[in-house]
Parts: sequence; C-alpha cells; structure tokens
Amino acid sequence: MSNDRNIPPFFKRRIDHHKFEKMMRKGISYIYHDSKSLEEFKWKLVQATLENYLHYKYEIELYTVPVYDVSDFIKYMINTYDGLLVQYYYNMRREGKGSINESNLVETFNKIVNKSINTIKNICETSDNETWPDWLNFDTCDVLDTLGNVNVKNVEKIKKPLGKYPMFNVYIDVNFSGVFEWIDYDDFFISTVASDIIRTHNIHLIFHIDEQNNTHNRQMESSSKKLIKKILKEETNLLKKYFTKVWDTKKSEGKIPMFNLKQISNLGLLKRVDEIRNYYIEYIGGQEELVRNIKNYFIGKTFTTQDVEDMNIDVGNYDFVFKIVDMSFEQTNITANGDSELYASFDIIEGTVDTFNGEHYNLTDHELINDELWWELDSEIKEIIENFIWHTVNSLGVEIDQVYLEWG
Repeated sequence: MSNDRNIPPFFKRRIDHHKFEKMMRKGISYIYHDSKSLEEFKWKLVQATLENYLHYKYEIELYTVPVYDVSDFIKYMINTYDGLLVQYYYNMRREGKGSINESNLVETFNKIVNKSINTIKNICETSDNETWPDWLNFDTCDVLDTLGNVNVKNVEKIKKPLGKYPMFNVYIDVNFSGVFEWIDYDDFFISTVASDIIRTHNIHLIFHIDEQNNTHNRQMESSSKKLIKKILKEETNLLKKYFTKVWDTKKSEGKIPMFNLKQISNLGLLKRVDEIRNYYIEYIGGQEELVRNIKNYFIGKTFTTQDVEDMNIDVGNYDFVFKIVDMSFEQTNITANGDSELYASFDIIEGTVDTFNGEHYNLTDHELINDELWWELDSEIKEIIENFIWHTVNSLGVEIDQVYLEWG
C-alpha cells in the first residue's frame, strides 16, 4: 500500500478502499476492451471507478473536483493497486478477449448480441416450468419464433451512464417473419436481451431497432384480432396465477411474501407493475392488512447493518444494531394509486463507526463525539436507515414518496 499521506484531502474521508476495489472489478471487461495498453488500462479503470464512486455515493461529479487532486489520487490508487491492476489486465488477456477498438466494436457487439439471442433460444427449447430462469419474460419464446436475422449496424458509447455499468447505444437491423402487433419486439431487446448481456458482460446496451426495414412486417392481421384479445385475457389470468404461486411458495417456506420489483423488472413486466402490485395487495388481504403487516414487520424489531447490506445498500464503515420504535403513514391512500409519507423513530442499540482518518467511535456515547462530527454521523446513519426502510416497505407492496426519521 502507498503512504496515506499522499492522498489529496478531498478524498481522505470519502473513499472506502474495499468498496472502491469492489466497484473497480465491475468495469474490468469494458475498460480492457477500450484500452490499447496496460498503462492506459490502469488509468482508465481507476478514473472510471472514481467517477462512478463519487457520483453514486455522494452525487458529486468528477469534473467539479480540482483536476490536480483527481490526477494525484488516480496516481495514488494506481500505485496502491498496481499488482492487482496488472493481474486484471493479464487475466483478460489470457482469456483471449482481444482489445476492442473503434474499427471492430460493431463486430464484437454483433457477436455478443447474437450469442445472447442463441442462449435465450436454447433456454426456450430445453427448459420447463421448473427450470425457467426468472430473468426471462413470458413472451420470449413467441418473439424468437418470429425473429429472423439480427445485425448490429452502429455502436455509440454513452459518456455519462445512468447506472453502474458502461452504457452504449446499439443500432440494429432486424428481419422479422410472421409477426403480430401484440408481440413487443422493442421490449424483447431493451429488456430481455439487455438484461442477459448485463448479467454476462457487465455492460448495458440501449437497443434501437431500424423501423424502416421492419414496419412492413409489423402489421396485425385483421382476422387475428379476436384471437389476440383472447390470448391477452388469458395472459392476465396466467400473470395472477404465476405471482400467486410465487407468494404461496414463500409463505410455505415460512418467509414473508414480497412485492419483488427486481423480479418484475427481470421478467420484462414493468409496464404492468401497478397491476401486479394490486394482485399483491389483494393477496395480502387488502390495504388495512397491508399497513398492519408493515408495522408488525418493523415496530419493536431490531435490525443490523448486515441486514441493510443484504439489500445492496452501502453502509460504509458503520457497524450497528438499530431498533424501530414507532412508525406511521401520513396519508391514508397508500395503494398503487397514490404515494405516502412515512414517519418512523429509531434507536441505536449498539454499534461503532470507523472514520476515514482512522478514528473509532462508539455510536451510543454521543457525549464523546464533538458536535460537528456527530452532525455528519447523524445524517449518514439516518440516510442508511431511511434507504433500508424505503426499499423494505416498497418490497412489501407500498409506494412511499419520502421517509422521515427521528431518534426514539
């Protein structure tokens, strides 16, 4: 490790090395493809990780930080992780993943996209209800039956990605055969294929279909309208049956049935999220029962920062146990038709925090912490617990606009 005295002051208390190194791994594949040498790979990987780290943890844009501090910190991190960065680079090289430059980017992405489609085809041909992966939606195999050739025509890197993965606009030329209007080809690529590629390559592709080559095939035959309406009606019943079975399974395992937004997204059903939420509320027993379940889940119960991390929420260097003392909803309408403000009180039962300058504090001894530091710790603790409550309540079927916390 390099001497910590070389860290620019701006970064000293903001960068958790463990979290930074973990985030750095997510960009290895893309940065390797975008680099022409080992040294370029090191610099780009650390710089991209730093940009994402500051943006998602602190909502700070890298360009607002003094350029000399940024440059010095990148050099410091490259020196600190030099051996690891070299290992990342040569591991990619040994795997035979040659560098991707502008001239062969389209060809490489064409291979990635078609490999994903072939993988999905194979699942459709070999899987049954028991082995069907939860990231595929119900219409996938119907789409594949009508899909012809798929060719990537152009690729554009998105300079400021919205998520944690590198993003690209990918323009494709698709030939369809025997298509119907009720099959959503755009959703197939934007949701299903993109999800598979995120899962396998850690890159997010935004697909754009060349409509001019496909519109003459994408007309609904008038004689099929009645049949399609029947299919859609049956699909709605199947949707309710599917999620009822999922929730029954959770209940039979002694677990609490959850409204799993991530699962709904992976199934390509975000357009029907309100419908599914209403099925869930009906399954639970109605709005009042839902509120009662949420309060029973939280009030008087203790949770840990490990519980928070299990929901993919960053807790930094905090390690504490907290108890929810009380909870209430400001609005009475908390179904999918309206948002609600949630008020809760809490206490820290036990716990500590290690600050970035190496100091260790007991969170139950407020008097030993100066007011300025405690103000910062108090804000961070509440942010952690607010995020935990927001995500948990959402998974229990309630959309809330804001969580307000106070000490109990």
